[in-house]
Amino acid sequence: MKPPPRVGAPPAPPSLDPATTAIVRRKIELAEITKEGLECRACPLFRSRKALCPAAGPIGKAELVIMAEAPGKMEDIIGAPLVGPSGHFLDKQLALLGGRRANVMVMNAVMCRPPRNRDPEPEEVAACRPFVVRQLALAGTYVGVALGRIATSALMNKRVKISKVRGEPFWAHGKVWIPTYHPAMVLRNQEENPEYLQLFRDDLSLAIAISKGHLASPRPTPAVMAKMMEGLLPGPEARARFQKQKWVLAYSTKLGHEVLYLADPGVITRVTAKVQRKVEAKLVTVWTFEELLRVGEIAESRELTLGGLRAIDQTKMAMGPGVEVLR
Repeated sequence: MKPPPRVGAPPAPPSLDPATTAIVRRKIELAEITKEGLECRACPLFRSRKALCPAAGPIGKAELVIMAEAPGKMEDIIGAPLVGPSGHFLDKQLALLGGRRANVMVMNAVMCRPPRNRDPEPEEVAACRPFVVRQLALAGTYVGVALGRIATSALMNKRVKISKVRGEPFWAHGKVWIPTYHPAMVLRNQEENPEYLQLFRDDLSLAIAISKGHLASPRPTPAVMAKMMEGLLPGPEARARFQKQKWVLAYSTKLGHEVLYLADPGVITRVTAKVQRKVEAKLVTVWTFEELLRVGEIAESRELTLGGLRAIDQTKMAMGPGVEVLR
């Protein structure tokens, strides 16, 4: 009688590349946000909602993030943002301008529908803000569109009139935002006031152009930039030099070695010969401003540990000298 065949150890599961791993982690984080949102009792909206509406779209690899104010009737039934008439109108305008809904992450300032379709109260927006911040960190882009007064006010953390700020980029949560009219408002007024439609298209076009790299994104104010650099650029002196001369070579206490920080990839041609030799010898890594935004965004979602940051940095070192802007 033949002995039973020996069974070897099962094959090791295929390892995922860092980009895929990051996307998987972001999807897990969104599932956790959804679970916590369903259990949330921080404001009264949970009593009247039919479904929770968390962010939807290409998590981790979106070209654009669009924030509206609150779920409407259809969103409350389906449990996804911008799936009613306003969402269909937005999809059509995106397509006309060369964008695609499939490349956009959509979300709301609150995840529960207010009763009778009223505007969410400031206290309700504030109660949902922690969930909003965590969802924003999952997008994979640093370009966003704020639809209407409530979404824009939520991002700016102050009351604004959309007619006063429309089309004026601002920075919030590590992203540059283009505020514009809500699609519902444009739909209501497109016959009597067609200029609203044109302004709406202009704002979407600006956001799409920035997301595709056709236009440079506006830089944040020095105060906002300093906050983004916190922990990555060591100390206020290094951050001040970075803001003034647009590059700085500094020892990163987080990474454990010297890093060449660049505000713009073109700056590398103006860096001193000594630093240039170090870069060519791969003794330092190069981080562009966009990459710093990206790392800050990942860290904000609690997705990146110190070990993960070092792993990404080692990957960049293995790529050799040069600059690659992460999108």
